[in-house]
Amino acid sequence: MRTAIFLSTVLATILLSALAKSATDAKDPFLWLEDAHGKRAMQWVKTENAKTVAALDNDSLYQKLFAEAKVIAEDPDRIPNPAPRRGA
Repeated sequence: MRTAIFLSTVLATILLSALAKSATDAKDPFLWLEDAHGKRAMQWVKTENAKTVAALDNDSLYQKLFAEAKVIAEDPDRIPNPAPRRGA
């Protein structure tokens, strides 16, 4: 069992090293996303958000689950009400 775990660990390490090397060797087509607040990145985010919102707005199950989650989240019984304990 120890041998299998050791070999798995060694193989995982070798695989991760190879993946890391290939990732640094290859040009990253999404490197522009590193500039999180850059004009291109923000436009991409807006476009992707619009696609997601459109898909969710047309999904009746999402609408139902959202309404249920909102009722739960806004329930006054869920608002924390801290109180001092003995001696505190």
